[in-house]
Amino acid sequence: MSEFDVLIENARIVDGSGKAPYKGSIGVNGGKVARAQHNLKTKGKILPGYDADITVFDIDGLKITGDAVEPRRYPEGFEYVFVNGEAVVEKGKHTGATPGKIVKRSS
Repeated sequence: MSEFDVLIENARIVDGSGKAPYKGSIGVNGGKVARAQHNLKTKGKILPGYDADITVFDIDGLKITGDAVEPRRYPEGFEYVFVNGEAVVEKGKHTGATPGKIVKRSS
């Protein structure tokens, strides 16, 4: 038995961010996306040796603080953000860490 109701493999994913589409797999359970996997071997799961990107936020406390004059203000409500397993935001404050890395698409 599959872990998903529907598994779409090698899909062309357009995430709405304005970035270029990419190939990946999408797992659907109960009519909702359960996992979007980007065909990157060390992404998509929280396991030792994987590059974990995790965001912990307060859904009721989310507030966009940027505007047309100052678009680079940090939003409120994001308690913790981990990139590649390293804290980038702790208790709502940026730590100064920049552990991200460039991931190149394969053609």
